[in-house]
Amino acid sequence: MEFENQMSVSDFEAVQQLKRLRDDNIRNSELVLKLAEPLIFSKPRMFGDDIYNVYEQVIVAGLDLARFDVVDQCMDILDKKFPDSMRVHKLKGLRLEACQQFEDAETLYKSMLEIDSSNAICRKRLVAIKKALGDFSGAKKELCEHVQNFQTDFEAWHELADLYIQDCEYSKAVFCLEELILSHAYNHLYYEKYAQVKYSQALSSSSPIEHMETARKYFAQAVKLSGENSKSVRALIGMIMCSHYLATNPKCSSKQKKDNVKFAVWAFEMLTNKYGKYEEAAELTPPSSYLGLAALVESLNINI
Repeated sequence: MEFENQMSVSDFEAVQQLKRLRDDNIRNSELVLKLAEPLIFSKPRMFGDDIYNVYEQVIVAGLDLARFDVVDQCMDILDKKFPDSMRVHKLKGLRLEACQQFEDAETLYKSMLEIDSSNAICRKRLVAIKKALGDFSGAKKELCEHVQNFQTDFEAWHELADLYIQDCEYSKAVFCLEELILSHAYNHLYYEKYAQVKYSQALSSSSPIEHMETARKYFAQAVKLSGENSKSVRALIGMIMCSHYLATNPKCSSKQKKDNVKFAVWAFEMLTNKYGKYEEAAELTPPSSYLGLAALVESLNINI
């Protein structure tokens, strides 16, 4: 308390605000440098035991803004204090990445993994390096090794799914999304993404009907989970697209066609209820996407 009284109000507020940014995990690099730069080298004692956390915070902010002068000053202090710290080595790797010295950064991260194979951050940084170099096959390989060791890292599963989708490896993307759905059974966004992948898989498959039916079912589940008053527009549109495809596919049975016509009409009605019906006399013109969906449903010879 005595030491706090010796500080100016503005300095004390800066210290507290930096702490709040760290505690709330808020990444505001410009604000961090504005608050910390006048204090960390001239008045480091006012941060107490948190000074090394502040140095780390400033390093990350400095890398975001390419302030390598501030980064190097803080890095030297941390390196002298904690020469064998993996946390400091990770910051060195980030410094190398910021300077596009990817090979040196990769070598550093791999040496850290040899010491501690459970270091998830290093594995993720290797994935980031592979992606920065355009080596998406290498990124997938690193992520596959990562999820084998950290099967509950849902961000990694999601990233891996995106990489597989990018390369049109839909069956592998489906597997990744199934892991997410098993762990987040009430998250409608995962059902939506799964349905989108199955839709794409259907369009590129020699036997599309099964995939398209699965896509429609998962879009329907996404609509259900998104809530009665906030039905997912994307999922409703997906239902219409899948149902239209199945209702007009000559390989589908008459019952399948009738059922899918009903699904398409229901989804379009929900979409219309969400945004309100567009009247001819209305001042607002319906968006082209809405009119396109209306045309799809009307093409099924149904009087909406």
